[in-house]
Parts: sequence; C-alpha cells; structure tokens
Amino acid sequence: MHLLAQFATLFGLEAEALIDRAKGQAIVAGLIGFFVLIAVAFLLVAAYLGLAERMGPIWSALIIAGIALVLAACIYLWARMSEANRKREQAEKRRQMEASSLMTTAAFTAIPMAMASPTIRRIGLPLAALAAVIFFSRREHSGSDKA
Repeated sequence: MHLLAQFATLFGLEAEALIDRAKGQAIVAGLIGFFVLIAVAFLLVAAYLGLAERMGPIWSALIIAGIALVLAACIYLWARMSEANRKREQAEKRRQMEASSLMTTAAFTAIPMAMASPTIRRIGLPLAALAAVIFFSRREHSGSDKA
C-alpha cells in the first residue's frame, strides 16, 4: 500500500482516497469469496447426499472426486494454453519492434549518404515527406475506427 501511495502522489491523485477505495474493494472481495466458499461446500454436501442415496457413500465420494479432478485438469490445460498464447503474442510483438528498430536504424544510416546526392535532395525529400504524410494519415484513420 505504501508504494501505491507514492505512485498516487506522483500522478497527482489523492492517496488517502485511493488507498481507502482499494481497502474497501479488498474487504468486499474477501467477503464475497468467503460466502461463495460456503455455498460451494453446501452444494458438495448436497451432491454427496443425493449420490449416496442412489450409489452408496463410497461411490458418491469417488464420483465427486473424479469430477473435481476432471475440472482441475481442464483448468490446468486452459491455463497452459493461455500462457502459450501470451508468450507467442509477446514474441511476435518483440519481433515487430526489432524489425521496426532495424528499419529505423537503416533509414538513419542512409540519410547522410542520400543527402550527398543533389538529385535525391530535390526529388527524394518531397517524396519521403509525401509518403510520411500518407503513412501517418492512414494510421490516424485506422486508430479512430477502433474507438
């Protein structure tokens, strides 16, 4: 909480109000979790009693345990797949940033050589400016469409 207060003052927010709100939300989330846990426990007891009448106590316990294991395995697989997707997206972003960085470096390296030629200064600079205007105007339009 102390670090949160320092960041809040850095950004000009009211630290006390922000901390009080975070504490309140944590208390509410804890209470909700507690009562959900109680509800799940009673649902499991009801499921056990209902299955025990039909299948017997041993089989009902085994069925509930088996269902819990299957659910746990599904959640585990889902978590592994989402982590793999996150890593793949992160690697793709890194590759794009590296490619962009490489192109920028190449452009800055080529500028002094290009400026030595008078033809490129007369024709290339206006064309480069036009290309930059077109590129950035398309980028602005595609950004406003997403909103």
